[in-house]
Amino acid sequence: MSNFALNKYSKLRLIKNIKSETLQIVSSLFIQLIFPLAMINIFGVYNFGNFILFITILSLLDVFKMNINSFGIQKMSYFYNLKKKKNLKLVLRNCSSILLFNSILIIFIFLILVSLIDYFVNIFDSFNEINSNLIFILISINFFLGTFIQIFTIGISYKGELYKHYNLTTYKVLSSRLLIIIIGFFINNFLITFYIFTLINVIFFILYYYEFQKDFGFYNLLPTIRSISFFKTNIKKIFSFSNELTSKNIKNNLQLFFVGILFGSEALALISTAKTLFYFLPLRLATIFINNFNYEYLRLFIKKKIKEIRYIYIKQLIYIISFSIFIIVLGSFLGKDVYSYWLKEKIQITNFLIILILFDVSLTLVYEVGVIYFRSINNFFSLSLIRIIFEVLIIVIFLTLNVFYDFSYEALFVLNIINMLFFATLSLFMTLKKINK
Repeated sequence: MSNFALNKYSKLRLIKNIKSETLQIVSSLFIQLIFPLAMINIFGVYNFGNFILFITILSLLDVFKMNINSFGIQKMSYFYNLKKKKNLKLVLRNCSSILLFNSILIIFIFLILVSLIDYFVNIFDSFNEINSNLIFILISINFFLGTFIQIFTIGISYKGELYKHYNLTTYKVLSSRLLIIIIGFFINNFLITFYIFTLINVIFFILYYYEFQKDFGFYNLLPTIRSISFFKTNIKKIFSFSNELTSKNIKNNLQLFFVGILFGSEALALISTAKTLFYFLPLRLATIFINNFNYEYLRLFIKKKIKEIRYIYIKQLIYIISFSIFIIVLGSFLGKDVYSYWLKEKIQITNFLIILILFDVSLTLVYEVGVIYFRSINNFFSLSLIRIIFEVLIIVIFLTLNVFYDFSYEALFVLNIINMLFFATLSLFMTLKKINK
């Protein structure tokens, strides 16, 4: 990046963030390469599918938190750059109140549904009813631990110092997955995986709080009645991030949920592992050089440095288009062999499915570049709302095609490609029009 765009402190912060996220992704890659294979070898494809379902339910429940933490980080960063430090604690406490209230309400409704609907008792059909109920309790505990970790993340990330959060996340994922594999190797009891997952979250709850309390006291977590008026005042800004998270969860978790329901645990394991290698891996590698510029775009926007914004944006766009072409070509020739070698041919995959996933992730990356400017200044409510509507439509169309015409899960990825082509084009048009005025 050019010298006129980023000062010395910004470059240092950006380098730390990129290094830490790179380490996080390399660590995740290591885990993603060994974890599915180890889980399948130790517990079988069927139980691995159940573990994925556990994670999926947690992610789906997270949707209802409205992504307050992303809003809180952006809002606090905005005031921090305006040097309005008195507003920082106000934003943090209000975001904390909203998150805690939402979490209590979500779990209350979730547990009522579990107790009233027999389907939920049998959803983890590897277990008896008592153990299934225990898993739902563990889901609730992990959900609340995740709520507090999100609050702590706001307090340690608003200065653009994302590397603190990245480092903690790296250690959390590494320790939980490795411990599950190691203990599972010696104690072949699938239920223990859920206990280990919960234990690691408790430990990192403490570590996150340790970082949080360096700048903020415990009283910043206490509920305040003022959060109601705060919510009303910022409702569109809050729902911009909430809508974005919802659309991503619909695509990455609810779609998986329906694949599991319609095609079974083995299909769920196939799609989950295929997306791990061909969707989430390139997505995370590429977005290192996208999302870490959120804070820089906001800082330059406040200083009204549009030329610098345009310079960074065009560089990012060129990088993403080049990266997308590279992964499509590479994946088309080597994807099937790499996947088969990775899972020792325990799960079969087709070249057609690989290519569909690669086109989907490429268009998703172009969209991420397209929307980053508006996301950094929190001015993307309409776009995020439209995307939710389209993601729901994809689910409806896919279910219709499957029920009435017996379409396979590949149809889901064709619909995803059409959807992301539309949003990539729209977001690029909007941003280029804005920064070229």
